[in-house]
Amino acid sequence: MLHKISWEYFLTIASFLTILYYAAFIFIFYRNIFSKIRFVKFKSLLGKKHAQAVTDDEEQADYFFHRASSLSKIIKQQISQAVAKNSSKAEILFAIQSTLKNYHDLIGTAFEPAINNLVEDLSNKECSIYLSAEELGSIWKN
Repeated sequence: MLHKISWEYFLTIASFLTILYYAAFIFIFYRNIFSKIRFVKFKSLLGKKHAQAVTDDEEQADYFFHRASSLSKIIKQQISQAVAKNSSKAEILFAIQSTLKNYHDLIGTAFEPAINNLVEDLSNKECSIYLSAEELGSIWKN
């Protein structure tokens, strides 16, 4: 049976299997690079749809940033006015709580702890009022 197989046929099959083996080895070894290349090509194929999704995310982030920025300015003004009027702790917390009702869309975002830190720092520095964690949590409740 082995006499019927020629050397040419044997070398062709051996070469093919060797190439297949090394191709599989290279693919397994460099699969992370191949997946990144494929992803880049896929992103370029998405074109405008992907660009639109990124633009929408950026617009949403800008929206929240501007909302948080305007809220921080308002809170600074309120605390300055409270210092000028010599307001009590309850009055300051009520004023901030009534302002935060208009900014309920910031709850659960990364800006909520930042606003809490701002309120805590300003009340400590400007009014010498120290707020507990409960009081900071209650200012966001309606």
